[in-house]
Amino acid sequence: MLRIVVFSGGSIDLMTRYGADPKKIVWIPHGVDLSLNPAPLPAPDDGVFTVTYLGAHNQWNSLDAVLDAARILQNDGVKNVLLRFVGDGESKPALVARAKAEAIHNVRFDNPVPKTQVPAIKHQSDAFIINNRRDKVSSNWMSFNKIYDYLAAGRPVVFGSCSQEDPVREANAGISVHADDARMLAQAIALLARQSPEQLRAYGLRGRAFIEKNYSIPSLAQRFEATAEACIAEISSGAESNVTY
Repeated sequence: MLRIVVFSGGSIDLMTRYGADPKKIVWIPHGVDLSLNPAPLPAPDDGVFTVTYLGAHNQWNSLDAVLDAARILQNDGVKNVLLRFVGDGESKPALVARAKAEAIHNVRFDNPVPKTQVPAIKHQSDAFIINNRRDKVSSNWMSFNKIYDYLAAGRPVVFGSCSQEDPVREANAGISVHADDARMLAQAIALLARQSPEQLRAYGLRGRAFIEKNYSIPSLAQRFEATAEACIAEISSGAESNVTY
């Protein structure tokens, strides 16, 4: 039996529409190395609700909508909320220029950091944000590995989603809204900013537990190993078996 290992659950339906047998497809998602994600520390108590985007600044992450959300929050008079962009990429110069030209003051752009400093950046945050670009590629093929890192950090996540995979909603670890909808992103941020530290911590703990159970590297390795063992068993029995990626 031919087995195809994929990293995006949404691609199973797409491949099925093009004639693939769903029984021959195995989904093994991106995972998290928990050794690089220490147990979450308490969120900072500095009077500012910091929502962090940490990663590549490119078209696939559709950060213009996140910047639009920051402008909406500012125009709506929402105080003490900061959207922090950490990273680099082809879209960053335009985002920085937009924020300056439109006088969006509740944002901050920071340079990329080494992996050893990433846990500190995460612990400086009250929440994280990620936004899908609303198109067929994102909905069917994209699997954002950073979302699993966000959840492992023990903070609530705002997810602008157009994909079938939504670990934020599944874990009840934040707020999921329509992708590329700046108004809904802004409303989700404002809602989290109004919640108590206990409520925010509960979101984060659910996300962390969800990752430990379902998306840690050892658990995913076991799923891959089980697939490989099934193929070996079929080969031993004389059945045709191949695995492709």
